[in-house]
Amino acid sequence: MALATIRPQAPRPAERARKPASFEAKLAGLIAETAAPGWDDEDGQAIPAACWGVVRELAMMVQSRWPDLPEPHPSAGGDGSRHLRWSCGGNLFDIEITEDGRALWARRIGQKYDSGLAGSQAELLDRLEETFS
Repeated sequence: MALATIRPQAPRPAERARKPASFEAKLAGLIAETAAPGWDDEDGQAIPAACWGVVRELAMMVQSRWPDLPEPHPSAGGDGSRHLRWSCGGNLFDIEITEDGRALWARRIGQKYDSGLAGSQAELLDRLEETFS
């Protein structure tokens, strides 16, 4: 009597490992989600798709300069602000682009926190580099 061949079964959908969404996929979801007023089920201001361009450009600039840094996590605030957060080695770096275009930064290096208003894109990049170097 021959033994039956055992074939592995494909994993059920719930058992498949989920691959984290890429930055571009997360950003595309945010652009669609924040396009209309009240997107946050409260009084969230609509964020026009064009306003997300600076977020994409900044993330791409960081990725090209520091390719080993994990992709940032994009998010939005109900006040119309756009955010990027990088996390690596226990340190965090956040950028908030306000509705009027100012760039605020906050970071945690170990147990030390500090924050400020960036005077330029170069300053943002310098602060980010200090955070993860």
